[in-house]
Amino acid sequence: MKESWLRRGVLFFAFALAALGTSSCGLGRLGTGVVLWSDSEHLANGSLVWVWDQSRIRKSMIVQRADGGSRFEISSWRVREFSNEDDARAFQTQFARWNDIWANVQRGGLFVRSKPDASASRVYRLSDGEEIKILNQNPQTVTIDGLAGHWDEVLTQNGATGWVFDYYLSLYKVANGVETQLKQSGPGNFYLQSVETNSWYPEEFLNEVAQKRINLKIFDPSYVFRYNGSNAFDLTLPPNLVSGAPAQSFHFAFTRVQKIDTATFLFVGPANLSVRVLNPEASRLEIKFLQNDQQVTFLYARLNQNIGDYIAQETASRLDKLNTLLSLGKTLVSPTWGRIELNQDGSFTWTGFQALQPPLGVLFPADLTGKGQILFDWFKDQQFVGDWQVMRMSLSRSGGEPDFSQLFLYRFLKGGLQLLPVSNADVDAVKQTVLRESHLGYTLFLSFQS
Repeated sequence: MKESWLRRGVLFFAFALAALGTSSCGLGRLGTGVVLWSDSEHLANGSLVWVWDQSRIRKSMIVQRADGGSRFEISSWRVREFSNEDDARAFQTQFARWNDIWANVQRGGLFVRSKPDASASRVYRLSDGEEIKILNQNPQTVTIDGLAGHWDEVLTQNGATGWVFDYYLSLYKVANGVETQLKQSGPGNFYLQSVETNSWYPEEFLNEVAQKRINLKIFDPSYVFRYNGSNAFDLTLPPNLVSGAPAQSFHFAFTRVQKIDTATFLFVGPANLSVRVLNPEASRLEIKFLQNDQQVTFLYARLNQNIGDYIAQETASRLDKLNTLLSLGKTLVSPTWGRIELNQDGSFTWTGFQALQPPLGVLFPADLTGKGQILFDWFKDQQFVGDWQVMRMSLSRSGGEPDFSQLFLYRFLKGGLQLLPVSNADVDAVKQTVLRESHLGYTLFLSFQS
């Protein structure tokens, strides 16, 4: 009987050891990780995850996104694990620009090495056509056997990590199901080709598109940086809305191109021009040159569609706003605020608005003629919630002075138009946006007259 109990004890101990060998399950988190190469649509590359369990036999771990949600089982090689959460977050930030960047091997036999050095130990041998994940890139251009390239940190499909000289790698980006070529393998220079074959516009244009506040005064195809095909670049800067400086044009003829690194080029000529590609997909540029003996820097970007299409869309949007107003009536009346007669083109005549002028009011100056134009060239700030929209009324003055402009928030209520004047303190004049409601003591309401 004692032997039987002893044998059972030994077997129990053996099974316990086996269980410990297959799992490191504990009461709390085991660590923090960053997903490098996800195999789940619910877990994006670059996601910060909590590691809850690991299996050495299955070579997998149980993870949960740091922002909550379900737990997933994922192969251990797909996640870079950290014992310190701050280290994980730092790596996540560094890895963000490479989340969606991949490479295809264009020459079999390339070695993945332990360090970014041709003499470093070999970790893995790549096959022709093999797909690998890009984790990082050494910014310094190196030349090996007369070929220029970078050392890229990579992850292979069998979990090997290390560094590959990228001359024979084709880099591409996969985002929202769309694949975009970033760098072709071999001597063809994707970045230089991108600089010379695209039209580039001030980065602010891209911001205006994203924030739906296109300023048609400067959002214009003439304000462009472009290679003209004759060993020269032409650049026209838009007017500076802060300093008031007018538009300026520059011509950069060059006799040769000096490659500083893979993504930076110096176009050498009477006035040197430096152009640096700022991201892997080559959609943003940094332009530098000397102006009045001082170096100036400008940021330019590729637009996602023809600039003329954006202009047409914004013009149509403004016309829609005007037509919506006109569809409700062309005559607005108020016993306090007077009478507004609207025309089809947005011009108007306003009479009886003395309550807004001295000595009764202070919103309008005393010399207005009552003739004006309604314009929809200002916007609400993205943080400004509510059903208000923005219009600008430009009114002529009797003394030959420049037109007087007043911004209004407006909305349609109870068969009429409610107008709330906007103070200069509540706008961003450069972005032409209204930041918040003003409290000037006036709330106008005029009824539509049938």
